[in-house]
Amino acid sequence: MDRVKRLAAVGQVREGDWILCTLPENIFYFSGFRTLFYTRFIGVLVPVKEKREPVLIVSFIDRRIVTDGSGLPRSQGCQCPE
Repeated sequence: MDRVKRLAAVGQVREGDWILCTLPENIFYFSGFRTLFYTRFIGVLVPVKEKREPVLIVSFIDRRIVTDGSGLPRSQGCQCPE
């Protein structure tokens, strides 16, 4: 997760706690998640100060795509909260 570490380093310089990525290309870059419908809110929450995996935030409708892996062509280690 070198990408996430580099982003977290930028966040530390700016003294942030979390970085929220909401652009489709950033969501894919940091999570590997891709959907056809960006009309609903989707985001990746990247921790800056804590040593944790990024959290993928999706709507209830998209949750099934995430949990069955069809929207994740490669595993990036993101968590999908229960």
